[in-house]
Amino acid sequence: MTDACQEWIAHCVKKYRCSGAVLEVGSFDVNGNPRHHFADKERFEAYTGIDMREGPCVDRVMNVQAMEFPDNHFGVVVDAERLEHDNRFWVSVKELYRVLKPGGYIIVTTRSWGGMHPHDYPHDYWRFMDAGLKDLLEYGGFQVLATAYGERWAAGDKAVFAVGRKPVPAQVEVREERRPFHIVIPSKNSDNLSACLGAIFKHEPALDKKQIIVVDDGLGVDFSGVGITQIPGRKPFIFARNANLGIKAAGSNVILLNDDAVLETPEGFTHLAKQTIGLVSAAIRGTVGNARQKPQARGLRPEKDMLCFVALSIPKWVQEKIGPLDERFTGYGFEDNDYCTRAKAANIPLFVYDGCVVEHESLAPTFRSRPGWQADMAKAQTIYRQKYL
Repeated sequence: MTDACQEWIAHCVKKYRCSGAVLEVGSFDVNGNPRHHFADKERFEAYTGIDMREGPCVDRVMNVQAMEFPDNHFGVVVDAERLEHDNRFWVSVKELYRVLKPGGYIIVTTRSWGGMHPHDYPHDYWRFMDAGLKDLLEYGGFQVLATAYGERWAAGDKAVFAVGRKPVPAQVEVREERRPFHIVIPSKNSDNLSACLGAIFKHEPALDKKQIIVVDDGLGVDFSGVGITQIPGRKPFIFARNANLGIKAAGSNVILLNDDAVLETPEGFTHLAKQTIGLVSAAIRGTVGNARQKPQARGLRPEKDMLCFVALSIPKWVQEKIGPLDERFTGYGFEDNDYCTRAKAANIPLFVYDGCVVEHESLAPTFRSRPGWQADMAKAQTIYRQKYL
């Protein structure tokens, strides 16, 4: 990637009010990448790079012509030095439009008509003029804000640049501003719940407390006086069943939260709830069965195997696609293994998000501290093996 391409991206990031999750297509780093332009975590909550092959700066291997992302997800798309290698760029531009949010920005750099020799990654197909690049983005549905040529954005023969925006219908703007989600907490330990809620109130001062749904499994204390929604669980306690009761009551995107998990990141759940790309776990400081869920300060990270359900974002579209948690897991654990296995079978990706950290160690676990929990876990593991192995 040339210095001029880097300057164009930096120019667009500075000039335009782009923000949100960033998608880079063709992110394999051959000679530089643009990630550093999006390092402001307050403005750009996550960065995902995709390419056709594994390698440096590639978070997911994926074909841009048929991406595994929901509609209207990303705030920014960066398509840098890739279009000349796309055999069907007219298909890709429609996909880029689909995954970009209304009001989101697309930043493009590609090769133009002069001195750049063929460079196969894996193939080199095309060269673009500024009028052609403008027409391509307009064909895709974008409003083109600017195009530029060359090494210093003057007439030249090596590169052409563009920046565009996905139009914003008024009704979509209102819906995006509201961004509804609920936090669902199954709990029977009032001490744990007090600490859990206290951390949420401290770090999410703007959150409407009605967005918190506690599924009561025998608390013995009425917490509804603090403004939260408290609904009765069902006996005997089954985590999957009580979680399903809370998720059904929410009817929205949810964060499923253990009562012994303590939020540490200011507005962490607000940011986590924006990660609607698949099943997304907060980063877990302390006890967690999957060590890759511990904080790594890397933003949004793909997970290939499974996510332990400590603090998990489950978007509404995922709920609708794979259904509720399996209530046959009546012991301890493995309902999370099962849900992740079903998600992967439905091509729903798993992620860990370092922009939200919860502490999962200082509070006593309600169910891992009771006698016989190992036997309950063995029972759940048997159910899982019978189901899949």
